[in-house]
Amino acid sequence: MCLYSNSTGISMQETPYVGRSKEIAEIVGILNETRDSHGSVIFVTGAVGIGKSRFLNVIENIAVAEGFLVMKGRGLDERSVPYLPFIETFKSAGIWGKTDEPGPIGLAVSAVQTNIEPVDANRERYRIFEEYYQKLKTLIKSSPVLIIIDDVQWADQSSLNLLVYLSKHTTTEKFSIICAYPDEPLVLKKARYFLEAREKIIASMPVRTMVLEPLTLEDTATLLESLLQTWKIPGELLKTVYEKTEGNPLFIEELAHVIISKGFYEPRTRKIKRELSELLVPENITSILKTRIDSLPENAKKALSAAAIFGRRFRYNELKAMLEVPDEQLLELLEILIEYGYIVECTEAEDTYRFAHNLFFEVSYEMLSGLRRKTLHEKAGKVLEALYRQVPEHYTDIAIQYWRACNYEKCAHYALLAARYTFEKFAVEACIEHAKRALECMNLLKDKHLQDALEAHWLLADAYTILGEYDGAIEHLLEIRRLAKEMGDVQHEIRAMTKQADVERMRGNPQESLRLLSEALDIARENKLTRESGTIYRMIGFVYEKRGDYLAAQSYYDKALGVIEKYDDEVELAELYHRYGTNMYMQGKIEDAKTYLLRAVEIRKKNNLLRELANTYNNLGALYASQNNTEKGIEYYMLSREIFEKTHDIAGQAFIYNNLGVIYHDAGNWERAMEFYKKDYETNLRLGNKWNYLVSASNIANLYKDMQDFERAKEYYFKVIQISNELNEKRILPKSLANLAIVYAMEQDFKNASEYMEKAMSIADETISAEVKSAVYLAKGKLCRMTKDYETARLFFNRSIEISRTINAEGDIATAHMEMGILEGELGNAERARELFGTALKVFEKSGSKKMIEQVKKEIEKLG
Repeated sequence: MCLYSNSTGISMQETPYVGRSKEIAEIVGILNETRDSHGSVIFVTGAVGIGKSRFLNVIENIAVAEGFLVMKGRGLDERSVPYLPFIETFKSAGIWGKTDEPGPIGLAVSAVQTNIEPVDANRERYRIFEEYYQKLKTLIKSSPVLIIIDDVQWADQSSLNLLVYLSKHTTTEKFSIICAYPDEPLVLKKARYFLEAREKIIASMPVRTMVLEPLTLEDTATLLESLLQTWKIPGELLKTVYEKTEGNPLFIEELAHVIISKGFYEPRTRKIKRELSELLVPENITSILKTRIDSLPENAKKALSAAAIFGRRFRYNELKAMLEVPDEQLLELLEILIEYGYIVECTEAEDTYRFAHNLFFEVSYEMLSGLRRKTLHEKAGKVLEALYRQVPEHYTDIAIQYWRACNYEKCAHYALLAARYTFEKFAVEACIEHAKRALECMNLLKDKHLQDALEAHWLLADAYTILGEYDGAIEHLLEIRRLAKEMGDVQHEIRAMTKQADVERMRGNPQESLRLLSEALDIARENKLTRESGTIYRMIGFVYEKRGDYLAAQSYYDKALGVIEKYDDEVELAELYHRYGTNMYMQGKIEDAKTYLLRAVEIRKKNNLLRELANTYNNLGALYASQNNTEKGIEYYMLSREIFEKTHDIAGQAFIYNNLGVIYHDAGNWERAMEFYKKDYETNLRLGNKWNYLVSASNIANLYKDMQDFERAKEYYFKVIQISNELNEKRILPKSLANLAIVYAMEQDFKNASEYMEKAMSIADETISAEVKSAVYLAKGKLCRMTKDYETARLFFNRSIEISRTINAEGDIATAHMEMGILEGELGNAERARELFGTALKVFEKSGSKKMIEQVKKEIEKLG
């Protein structure tokens, strides 16, 4: 770092790097380990001014010399855009330009603009993460990689989520990540998202934290000699400096400036010229910096103040427009500020500068009076607006400038644009922040901005839904309904009601969902909104389908079909065909199911709806697999998987692993089934997707149960119970409790079996899910049969059959018939047993379930 300007009469030079030999040796060891086997995550921290950025520069040079590809980025607080530090790391290494950045592939717009449910943004976010990871893997093939992120505490939440994702891969890949942040309570207090990300990383893997300590007395002497351009510093002077700075490099540099500028020491003669007791050091470094800034030439001080208005980092063209000076004059001012050590040129961004230290920025900004700041922010807002009116990445910048200038009209406009932009990037946390700011500004204005307020509330409702914060989503949906009524906008009112119904369905309240949809349907009919009525019919059908009431679902899908086929809306029509075909498949109407699913495929291919097309391919795979056409089933699963791989949709790939596991499980190929179930499980564990992780664990538990590996089955059932309780999930939990009870019964532990079955029954009796009740009652009947309580067993088998008939679940009915056949066989009623086995066998042969066919045939053989 350069300390002096030529005005001091001392030539400028780069100070030597002193100390840190232990830390450097540790980093070199990590680099060697990265090259030879795998990487690490290293957090570098320390007090303000301790030299973190300089340390990172030294490490960068070492890594480059060792043959590493070094990729550098920096966190920014207010000027940040989604994934900025990582975009900069890839660009700094010359990996890609702007058009190469990962982006969305599916619908990413608010419900204001579409009747189709918004995409699963968490899934899309992981797809973007995977795209970064795959690009990184390509780079690692050529050389080991070191990613350096300075000021990580200022990174946006999307970038921090990506950091967590990539960190997990350092344990198996040849790349390491170094992140630097200050160990400063006041700074970290504002960095909640970073602290959460750091805790996630530490909880998931071994992490190295490196705390940079103050310099020793010896290292302080070396640094001071370089700064004062002398040798053998007098002991008295060294002691004074060390005591007042406590070995902090930044403080040493600033105090050295005071020593020279105030004439305390003559470097050439090495003489102390004034009493050191007169060296009155201000109480803190801030006071020293204020004094130094005040000593700048007036124009340079003005340039520094203008730069601070833009934030920790600023661009040349912005400062030029702000100061309204010619290039030659501005370049001279920048050279002075660089010479004094206040700013540096950015290596990660072209024609961009940043404050050399956060303290320099903070002090420069704080020195401005309140009125002066407000005036400058207004001007900065106009500058940025003129430069970037059509550049979405800068909408946040513009909104913040106008916010600080109290120009709420302009701030509301650009904050709303920023919210829309970040939502499209699946940075939903940032979207919430911007949309709330837009609404706050609108509330401060005299004139109502109802249309803009409506959009802000839509963005907030969708963002909260994506995050699973359903209370927040409903709060904004209710506000949309209020605004829509005030505006007389019936269509928005209906959309808000249908969206609210969807949220209620997702939070496990199907009855409330159906109530809202019915009310929305009445309003649509009353206003003769036929097209909207068709969409509502489809949504009602979907609620019934998810409840397992396939006949009711079909009746509403039929109504939707009669409406939607009349309109030129292929996206909506394809969604209906997909749902219609899926519901037909669940009823066992295979040919009808094929017809509608293939219609959905045709439209989705035509419109390049990749995510939706993959889902339809998946359902066709399930359909063919259920018909014992394993080859065709796998063919469609692979078509789905190709799309997921092409788009880096790792969550979609996990879904296919699960389905392939089901195919092999039903076919009795347990080894292959376990292979795919474990891939699904491990992927969801990596993604942190608890819902899918829950399904994966349940499938593995059921497979171990079928393999009669009871200890492992219990291990995974206990995992299912734990996660279900965390998620307050009531569908998989009771079935898993019932299956766990059967496992204990098979081990002859009827005490535990009875205990877990009672827990399953208690939850099943509370649920309205016919599918859950049927499954638990079937298991209860099986347990009673195993304990020779045949009458009670027969009672629960019949209850299970009755419930399954209400939802036309033929497979569940057949399983109950098989269990009743076993019961009758144990009672010696061979004729009745054969009759029941025959009934079950017809259904299993129709569906092509090899596992169940073989089980029934074994039971028939036992009858003799």
